[in-house]
Amino acid sequence: MRHLLLAAVPTERLLRLRMLDPDRFQWVSGSGWPEVVETIRAKPVEMAVVDPLLGGESRAHGIERIRLLFPSLPLLIYTELAPATASVLLQLGRSGITRVVFHRFEDAPASLRTAIQAELEQSASQQVMQALGGALQDLPRELPRIAVERGAH
Repeated sequence: MRHLLLAAVPTERLLRLRMLDPDRFQWVSGSGWPEVVETIRAKPVEMAVVDPLLGGESRAHGIERIRLLFPSLPLLIYTELAPATASVLLQLGRSGITRVVFHRFEDAPASLRTAIQAELEQSASQQVMQALGGALQDLPRELPRIAVERGAH
């Protein structure tokens, strides 16, 4: 199954994400917070990988807005470990965002893949699929997933 993911990160990290597992992950990108919101509205994005440094300075506002507008969308923070991000990460943690991957420290391909997969498994559609797993096992393999995804959008 191929997942549509959104990356709102600097170009260097976007290229790193796109190389991860192209058979499993398809990436769309956003270079600013308004564009990110419009992309999520227009496409069936299953998860967003975001950086509070996207606008050039470390701010939580864009990420908090995504959380407010799309509360069931899993978010993974992929940022730099720097003094400028510390207070923003604390603020985002209070709003329920719990997973952070730090560039140059924790972003080996296997670690990134594991973090993305863990967040995807927490998505609302995945939780519904797991809860209905027994009842849906006799249906064609892709049919339940497609039904849940189309129902969510």
